[in-house]
Formats: sequence, C-alpha cells, structure tokens
Amino acid sequence: MYFDEKMEYCHVYTLGLETDIVFRDKEDFCMGMNAIAVLHSKSTMSILAFVLMSNHFHFILHASKEDSELFVHRFKMLVSKYLNEKYGNHKILRKNPVGVSCLPDGSDLLRQKIAYVLNNPVKAGLNLAPQMYEWSSARCYFASSDMNVGLISFSDISSRDQRRILKSHVKLGPRYQLNSQGYVEPASYVDYKYVESLYRRVSSFQFFLSSSMRQQNDRIPITFRDSYLLPIVDELLEKRYFVKSASDMPDEILSKLVRELSYRFFCAPKQIARLLRIGLNRVERLLKLEI
Repeated sequence: MYFDEKMEYCHVYTLGLETDIVFRDKEDFCMGMNAIAVLHSKSTMSILAFVLMSNHFHFILHASKEDSELFVHRFKMLVSKYLNEKYGNHKILRKNPVGVSCLPDGSDLLRQKIAYVLNNPVKAGLNLAPQMYEWSSARCYFASSDMNVGLISFSDISSRDQRRILKSHVKLGPRYQLNSQGYVEPASYVDYKYVESLYRRVSSFQFFLSSSMRQQNDRIPITFRDSYLLPIVDELLEKRYFVKSASDMPDEILSKLVRELSYRFFCAPKQIARLLRIGLNRVERLLKLEI
C-alpha cells in the first residue's frame, strides 16, 4: 500500500445502513476485527481508535486523507468477500458510502472526535460505558497490565491456523497477539500510547467521553443488540407469521410485529428497520397505525 508523505489525522466512517446489517453475529464481528489487523500489517499508518457497529463503522487514522479513505474501502472489500461467502450477499456494503474529515494534530477537536467514535455503542444504548463494548479500541487506553494475560503471539501460530483464524493468506508478525475470543487484540496495533499522551491523564480521557455523551443525549435506554435480536426475529417470521421476509407481510399484520419489537424489546424505529429490512418510513407509519 502506497502512502503519501502528507500525514493527517482523519476520521473515516461509513453511514449506517437503514435496512440491512453488516455484522450479524460474533463470528462476523471477529472477522471484522481481524480484517483491521490484516490491513494494518500491510500499511505504515497508525490506527488511533475505531468502533465496529452492526450497520456501520468508524476509524481515526494517521495517514494521508487519500490513504485513510483507501484503508476503509479495502476494509469494506475484505468484509464484503466474507459476507458473500457466508451469506451470499456481496453487495451490502455498496450502500455504505465512505466519509472522511481531517482533524488538527493535538487539538481538542481530535480528542472530541476520538471520544465520539468510542461512544457510538453508548449512544446506541448497547452499553453504559465504551469500555464495555467488545468491538472497538476503547479498552486499549489507560488499561491495567492484566489485559495482556492469555494472549498468544502470532509468531507461535502456524501458517495454516493463521489462515483459518484470519480468513486471509496474510501472515502476521510477532507484534500481533491473539486473545481468547478468537481475534487479534486491538492493543497489538492501535497506537494507544499516542492517544494516552493526547489526553495525558485518565481523568481527562473520561471527561471527554462524558462530554461527548452529553452532546449526543446522555439519557439513552439500554437496548438489545442486533446480533441478539436477529435469531428471535427470524424465528417469529418463520414460526408465527409463516413468512421468510417481513416485506411479504401486509401492514395490518406487520404492524403487530413492529409494535412487539418496540414495546417488548425497546427497539428504536431505526433498529426495527434494520432487523426487518424494511424502510424507516414504513416502520414509523406502522407504529402510528391504529389496530
């Protein structure tokens, strides 16, 4: 991968899919985490922070603007190849356009944007704190030494096992470590030391996280994750409504399922749209429908 001499701090992200889900279960998320490590091993850029959500993702990278955007496009390609092999769906991320913005080095804006990225799961109501969410770099910063317990260096893993774990022919070096959950530990490649120096103290780090949460609305109820609800929705469609797709259901029947997801599982309209793969406008209309 070629990199321009003009290095910048870039926030690169995809817009959230309204009617589909990228990472449907733990295996999908593990693949996404490992794809980040694979791409990092082939580059000279620094990864400061990232988060993988079920329908979109964010990265804070130190590279040229062009190469930051290229990194995420290549990440999308790896994930699309995997999704096609597992689900027969290789077009899903074509609907996920990439956005990129540059951030001044050492600025409050950079600190705020890192906090914003890490707070995505909290904003979505999935966790009470960013460090509780597994599919991000949040646990890398100001971490205790016991975080390294149980890690295995990839230099001790055979090429065959690396291909099985990473779903790639790229071989990782000794700096990359495998954790007990089956993916490359983010602290192996995230530049957490720079991020810690940026905030200087853990109290400052927590201040920016809490400030970001207040800006995004700090009273968000905890909700169920997409990966938890997907099997439930599929079973309801098949065994209660005898259909394979919610789009095949008439409004008067579908509205009952939409309301159940809303009231029983506290799903927001956007989450219902993703789970049922129907338009947000239709979900909002069904919630208002008198039955």
